[in-house]
Amino acid sequence: MRGIGNSFVSTGLSGVLGVLVTFAIGAGGFWLLRRRGGTPTGGEPTTPSTRDAAAARAEATN
Repeated sequence: MRGIGNSFVSTGLSGVLGVLVTFAIGAGGFWLLRRRGGTPTGGEPTTPSTRDAAAARAEATN
């Protein structure tokens, strides 16, 4: 990093800043995906429950 005379401290700070930037990008992407949605928050579930699947198998055999 410019402005820091000690190369050990400069390398350490660069590493810490790189990790923080990577974490921020990942967390921001996760937040955007969660905000975007895709799963219903109420109403009918997207996958049948175990009871529904068992009832469908019973109806199919009759």
